Amino acid sequence: IPDDNGGLQLYDLDRIETEMAQPRQAYSAFGAIQAVGTLGSSVVIAQRDRAVTAIALDPTGAPQSPTAVLPGVRNATRLVGVGDRLLGLYPDQRMVAVIRDAGGMFELDTAVEDISAVIHDVRMSDARLDSLRLLFLLGDQFVDVYSVTPHWRLEHSMRLLFPARPTDAALTDSILVIGTDRRLFVYVIRPDLSTEYRATIELGVSAFDPEELVAIVPTEKSNLLLVVTSRSVRSLDLSKPSLPIMTDSVNLPYGLTAAARTGDHLWVMSVDRGLLRVLADGSNPLALEDSMSASGSMIAAVGDLVAVANSHGAHLYDRRTPTWAGEDGGPALPTEITLQQNYPNPFNPETTIEFEIPAPMAVRLEVFNVLGQSVGELIDGMLPSGRHQARFDASRVSSGVYFYRISAGAESRTRKMVVIK
Repeated sequence: IPDDNGGLQLYDLDRIETEMAQPRQAYSAFGAIQAVGTLGSSVVIAQRDRAVTAIALDPTGAPQSPTAVLPGVRNATRLVGVGDRLLGLYPDQRMVAVIRDAGGMFELDTAVEDISAVIHDVRMSDARLDSLRLLFLLGDQFVDVYSVTPHWRLEHSMRLLFPARPTDAALTDSILVIGTDRRLFVYVIRPDLSTEYRATIELGVSAFDPEELVAIVPTEKSNLLLVVTSRSVRSLDLSKPSLPIMTDSVNLPYGLTAAARTGDHLWVMSVDRGLLRVLADGSNPLALEDSMSASGSMIAAVGDLVAVANSHGAHLYDRRTPTWAGEDGGPALPTEITLQQNYPNPFNPETTIEFEIPAPMAVRLEVFNVLGQSVGELIDGMLPSGRHQARFDASRVSSGVYFYRISAGAESRTRKMVVIK
């Protein structure tokens, strides 16, 4: 896990249940880390204006002396570990390097050279097209697609053009989906690697209430993808590529920023509500199962272990049990009164309001219109410490701006919400 001040912290997840999960300082350096990857038993990091650095881990997990990877090549902005290879995006050299570990010495295996100067990201397909995998280079208004053989021979196959900047790409069976901020584009890829456009999917419902793409997440089911936007998770059925169907969706709080699938669950980070766990097994309806107060960026998820880092350090969440392992390894109890942003927002006709209190106390939760008149009393009474929620039904009020206020002990908190009909 990189920290904000430069450097790298290692956490041993095998020790999470037996003792406090203390980090090991693996690498100290001036300047923020731009990318993190893995190659064999080494952790690989990229920093601005420096060569990529590999830190090998011994059998106990202890970091060894750092080794420069391709010392004469600097400023990698993206690292992608793929089996026994590491992909590095070097915009200054207009190159994507394929690096392999040759007995502790890191060598350039092959490279995609003379790439466009506006390539901003790299994706590697999880699925295979026959024996080939696909490498996607995301540019400003195009995606370059390369075929990758099992022996890492790369060949440029096509360039797909788009009206906006592509942000993600995913392959399921022979269906390719490319996403921009507001749209998904669906293609069929034939065995000769030619493509046929089939459909466009609009993500936003209106200009007033836009949704932006966060990630396209493959699943274990053929022709089924999860589409994460800034405020929802949707399942996309591509059995008929010309008529793609959003089979299910779950609205989540605003500000979704990252997502990762592990097994039957999707972990999502929300600016408003923290870390969310969504049931997404493809057989049952999408459902929000759990949420945890957290802030920062989701770094990684392995099963029900999730790592989140922010400016205060790193936190490991162990959702195999009802507690999480943080700075003291104990349960995550609220330390102050908090009032979360309602979700969904805007809404019609119902929304959920969540709050936390650090101790048993009398709580009053009420909704007001812009004139200060009460339009709904949701809670009025004693509550135990912990996280609580209430539902507000706006079917009897008109469209507009409303405020909800919690009064607990001697303190109060107020937030704004919008009803649209």
